[in-house]
Amino acid sequence: AIPQVIPLKPKSALGMALRRTIDESDESGDFKWTQDEQIKWLSREKDTIVAIRQTRVSDTGTKLVSRKQVQEAQRGKLVELSKAVIDLLYNMILKQFQGIGVEPVGAGELDGPFADLGPVNLIELTTGIHTIEALEMVKSHLMSILGPMMPKNNQGFYTSAVKMPKLQMSQVYMTSVMFGYFLKRVDHRYQVAKQLGILERTYKSEEAVERLEAMLRLSKSESHELSKSLRENESTGSSSSLEYTYYTDEDSVEDLNDPAAWTDPSEEEEEEFRYDAETKRRDLELVGDGRSLEDLADPVSLREYIEQFDSKTMVQCASLMSQEAAVLLQEYQYALFGNIRGLQKEMALALGPPSSEGQPPTAEQIMKKIASAVEQDAVQTIILTFADQRRLILEAVAMGSFLRDAEDYVEKESTSDILTPLPPLPFDDNSIKGLLGDGGQA
Repeated sequence: AIPQVIPLKPKSALGMALRRTIDESDESGDFKWTQDEQIKWLSREKDTIVAIRQTRVSDTGTKLVSRKQVQEAQRGKLVELSKAVIDLLYNMILKQFQGIGVEPVGAGELDGPFADLGPVNLIELTTGIHTIEALEMVKSHLMSILGPMMPKNNQGFYTSAVKMPKLQMSQVYMTSVMFGYFLKRVDHRYQVAKQLGILERTYKSEEAVERLEAMLRLSKSESHELSKSLRENESTGSSSSLEYTYYTDEDSVEDLNDPAAWTDPSEEEEEEFRYDAETKRRDLELVGDGRSLEDLADPVSLREYIEQFDSKTMVQCASLMSQEAAVLLQEYQYALFGNIRGLQKEMALALGPPSSEGQPPTAEQIMKKIASAVEQDAVQTIILTFADQRRLILEAVAMGSFLRDAEDYVEKESTSDILTPLPPLPFDDNSIKGLLGDGGQA
């Protein structure tokens, strides 16, 4: 069962009822039935609220209520409905963690100066969630965050620790949540394209390149043999199917006055093209072995697929679908790491005011100031082993993936718009591309 120290407590009666289903029953059918019934109820409630808000005047029997008063009352109901939706999304995430046998990091476990999160099933936290293609990107994301100081063996993950600002760890955690959210969305598109056979293919393998070169040599050989045959026919006076081109363009006539234009191209071909019998035999075997180029083509990787996105598609895939998801993540971040605004103020004071010269500090200068602040305990810090850092990052990626699943399910099953859309973000994908890491180099 999910432990009682989970970061967020239900804020609605529906949320408490669904949480009890998680705590008291191991039957996934009980949770799903309750979850689906809540989605239906929330959909009906949203329709009712929208209908009442559109009413101009309502008669209560004793007095007329203005439209403004009605809307204010319904606005309060919308707030309560939104809380229920947040509880629904979070309980769905907890159920997915329970399904893979992983207990999320609990409230208070990151409060002390030294965190000891304990072991976790890394297999379920990785292969139990992500596809093979997505796992490669998760690995790159993890390596890019842990950096060059990452231990080379598993024992080092448990014996090596790093002291860092708590604000920094909170930012790493939320970045990983958004990476998991983004990855789930693009991997779904990738898998669909893969099943439909509409992924572009690349020919990077050595065997595929050799076959392409063999086909080009054979094609050139055939052209060479045809040209040679035609010349022999002309020399013996035999008829051929050659069509003569009559030049009428003045530029073309001028070109014919160039002595180089009268050079027999076959003479140059004879010098340039040499195709010995052994090479031709190997090429014929390579091309005629029964396999097509498609058999030798390398499928486009998930990373290559993402790199084909334009800025608009990139931002759409990385944007949260709903305001409820945004509020949930903010509350979750505060529950795990404390007052984020307070941590930000501490860091701002530690970094000091901007330079009087008006020049922004370099990244190296910022890192030196942060290191000094950590050493002097000028900011709240936390000591984490690399094993605990790894767990937090992988758990955050999983949470982002589960959140995306939950939003998709609610949107599909609801008969009304119980998820409140977020306004579109500007099409700036630079920060989003930073989520992808750099292939493991820090």
